[in-house]
Amino acid sequence: FYRRRMGLLDYDERMAILLQVVQGQSYHRYLFPALAGVALGRAPIVWNPRLSRDEGFVRLVNGLGTRAVNRVADDYPRLITLSHPTLRPETAPQAIQHYSQHYIDVIDLESNEFVTRPIKDVIKADYETLRWIASIREEDTLLPLISLGRGITPDRLVLTFDNLLQRTDFVPLLKGMLATLNKRYNAPVEMEFAATITPTSGRPNVTLHLLQCRPQSSLREAQVRPVPLD
Repeated sequence: FYRRRMGLLDYDERMAILLQVVQGQSYHRYLFPALAGVALGRAPIVWNPRLSRDEGFVRLVNGLGTRAVNRVADDYPRLITLSHPTLRPETAPQAIQHYSQHYIDVIDLESNEFVTRPIKDVIKADYETLRWIASIREEDTLLPLISLGRGITPDRLVLTFDNLLQRTDFVPLLKGMLATLNKRYNAPVEMEFAATITPTSGRPNVTLHLLQCRPQSSLREAQVRPVPLD
């Protein structure tokens, strides 16, 4: 129908190349977004009976979203069920630190390359969105970052995203975006996104950038109703 309407029935198909702008901000020699990840309209897993599958699910990282899209054996995105975003599968501080993000994917502006680096080698105390994505390890506990200072060393930082989930508009914005896309697609969606955090004197401004969207691939085909093109 689409090819007939656009006059393409007798037109040979050609290979297409999609160019997409990398979302991110420069920090020292690197370019990367403060947040990136994959959001699902229906949670594929739940680890607590309080969690609702139908309010959405997120795999969230700092840096380029490749570490949330592609599963890697030595690293972990933050898993978030949007019905209860602060309820996580781990409870002990040692487990939270172990199952956290330890590496970051970035664009190296000096070498013009996509590279993977340890978080502690990239993120320092002068990273302006640090308090929203990290907690600080204090002996056998994890504490929220209230203020930044010289006593904060990279080896004590753990990417928990706790302040982001509790003290910003990230969760309601993402839930609203998922709800709109689910409605338009007539099915739960799977979307890739990036986000910018702009500090202010109060709550920071969170801007979501939709990168890709499609019907959720983990659902059975029978559950996905076709969307008309016209």
